[in-house]
Amino acid sequence: MTAHFFKLIGAAVACTSLLAACGGGGGGGTPAATTSASASFALGAGYKAYITNGSNKNFNVVVTTLSPATSCNGTATINSSAATLLPPPSTFDGATNVSSSTQDSTLTLTNCSLTSSPTHGTTYYNADALPIALSIVNGEYYSNAGQAAPTALPSTVMVGNANPNIDTMVIYADNTKAVVNGKRVMGYTIAPDSSTSTAIVNITTTRYDQSNPANLQSTQQSSYRMAADGTLTLLSIDVQFSAFADPKQTHLVYTPTN
Repeated sequence: MTAHFFKLIGAAVACTSLLAACGGGGGGGTPAATTSASASFALGAGYKAYITNGSNKNFNVVVTTLSPATSCNGTATINSSAATLLPPPSTFDGATNVSSSTQDSTLTLTNCSLTSSPTHGTTYYNADALPIALSIVNGEYYSNAGQAAPTALPSTVMVGNANPNIDTMVIYADNTKAVVNGKRVMGYTIAPDSSTSTAIVNITTTRYDQSNPANLQSTQQSSYRMAADGTLTLLSIDVQFSAFADPKQTHLVYTPTN
């Protein structure tokens, strides 16, 4: 793996602070469908609390490639500070009532050519705690400016509810916004869980190439167990790079250990 490719991984994982977080696949497997179709869950409140409170997570990581078929293992840490309101007038990148949170993530692999990849950044959120910008130190800059305003998550959801596009960001090479690298789309689905009192929230972010929006670069899915009051517990992060972006089609699965 090249340093450039690890930067792409770091950028994707930095977005987990957004509950997507910034890939597809897995998301903790398919549980036995026992959640009642009529049960409701307070997604909006749970999501906002998750962002406001911040999190510090450790992970076991499995990395595989399709062509050629390889695999390696490692660990990761992703720490997100609690989101705090910016000083008055608390505006940023064209949005008002903006809060910010810092993220630090490190991926360490034990039997790959590159062993460590630290990433540092700051995410900016609107009043609904949805991301309106993400600035990665010495890396890319994501911005909702000029796009449709993010759609607030519903106060209550049920199994089967979904919205494939609640937030779109343009991806720039850096914070000068001189070079566009692509776009990132965030959405969610609510799936049944193996318990009648919980459901699974899958937050998905898809990244597309700027020159041709049909060219998918990566998909990330962050899966959470959600209680009725909206409390979220992270189950897994699944990042899949497409053949367009990576001929090896690298696939990373993060499983939390705390």
